[in-house]
Amino acid sequence: MSETPGSRQVGTDGKFSRASIWLSLSGGGLRAAIFHYGCLKRLHEVGLLPHVYAISATSGGAIVAALLACHWSGGDPEIDDERDVFLHAPDWENFERKFLTVVRRGVFAPTAMLVSAYVCYAAGAVIGLISRVAALCIIAAGLLLHLALAIQLLRDRAHQPSENAERRAMLDRNYARAEWAHRSMRRFLRMLLSPSYLRLHTLNLRAFKGELLRAVLRPKLYLTAVDLNSGKEFVFTNEALADLNAAGCHSLWKQKATQTDEKVPDIEVALVVSASSAFPPIFRPVPVETRSRLRRVLVDGGVFDNFALHVPKALSIHIHPARPGQGYGPRGNPSFRETTSFILGCDGGKGPVTKKKRSWGRLRAMLRLPAILVDQQFDATLQTALEFERIGGINTWFVGLGAGFPRGSALDDPQLVRHLGQIRTHLDAFTNEECAVIAYCGYLWTEELFKATPQLREQYANVAWVPPRELADILPEWCGDWKQSLPELRRHLRYSKWRLGIVRLIGRCFG
Repeated sequence: MSETPGSRQVGTDGKFSRASIWLSLSGGGLRAAIFHYGCLKRLHEVGLLPHVYAISATSGGAIVAALLACHWSGGDPEIDDERDVFLHAPDWENFERKFLTVVRRGVFAPTAMLVSAYVCYAAGAVIGLISRVAALCIIAAGLLLHLALAIQLLRDRAHQPSENAERRAMLDRNYARAEWAHRSMRRFLRMLLSPSYLRLHTLNLRAFKGELLRAVLRPKLYLTAVDLNSGKEFVFTNEALADLNAAGCHSLWKQKATQTDEKVPDIEVALVVSASSAFPPIFRPVPVETRSRLRRVLVDGGVFDNFALHVPKALSIHIHPARPGQGYGPRGNPSFRETTSFILGCDGGKGPVTKKKRSWGRLRAMLRLPAILVDQQFDATLQTALEFERIGGINTWFVGLGAGFPRGSALDDPQLVRHLGQIRTHLDAFTNEECAVIAYCGYLWTEELFKATPQLREQYANVAWVPPRELADILPEWCGDWKQSLPELRRHLRYSKWRLGIVRLIGRCFG
């Protein structure tokens, strides 16, 4: 077998006519997801998106990766190979509309509303020891929040079956066991009582519509999380949940569980995304049952690997060409190196941050430790990229939000770049201005990739360079109007770091 990267994906014309690009999408909340959307938009415009073979993602990257995979056209990969149909593209318009609707509405607001109601109840119980009137007012505010949440869930039809799951249940009885395939008042009541359950099913309501993970066939999807019981990194794929040892990598590569404790029951995409983005202590860990009844209690995959690069690294180590009497599987099963021709990493997080202080207090040192861990992951990722290129011969490229905007671009402004790096990451609603600026950053850096690697246009089939968009065209017309001048964007993003929406609104109006 040839050892050339991506050799199994080359057509008779010498170009890559089968998907062979690996995407690695980092964590970083909805800010990272919007950055990834900008990168994907440029890949789609030039025709490289159909060449994506696999996506590894975590946290915020898991949201956009799973949503994109749910909108990917094409049937079973094995049947398509028999028919010589090699390249498929996503339904970009529907994906774009769904994704921008999600980020502009947010997925955290209902959970924050429920938590605020419980805070009002607790505060009312404490203040009731001093003043009954004040306590009743606070408890009434909590009841109003609960009532507003109930009305919102009724409008979103949270008690009704998802059209997607209901339609699939008619064709496949396995889908009939899916929670969103049926009308359920019990689900509605649990959403009104449990914040973690509400967060999970808000993702279902607004993004995934009850879709099951095993229905996502292409591209290969690898979503990472960390198991608190074992302390290991686990990866969800089509029909398996496995760690990154040798046996687990074989299951992940084939997308079929080879061991009993790797088999998971029909699991919803929303549950997988919820586990991959459950950053402690903000979100509660997500329990997942396997067929052997082992319980994995999972948190955000960014705790171990915020760049989602451990998956391709482990596969490149364990998945080799088959040889007689040894190696992986029967002869003819492709290896990682024969299948992957290019690795593109998209980092929606902050770059490394250094501090200069004469001394650190205990509390400040504790708060500084997460940033140090992220900086160490950043350095390890750069080292991994060099290993892919020097040892594996696979070209690797990273684009990142932390680098600001490319020099000479329309938004290359020091103040704007500083505000860009401070935009909040959590899952509340983002404005048109925030979406446009973050997405345009990813869009421009992906364009810089094409300028620096012109061979991408020559080596891949059906790829044609088109002029990049201006900032005014980065969002579709149905998003409406938004501020576009540099002074207005500076003023708007100046307050984007504040977590409370009311504080951002006051700052933008009167600051």
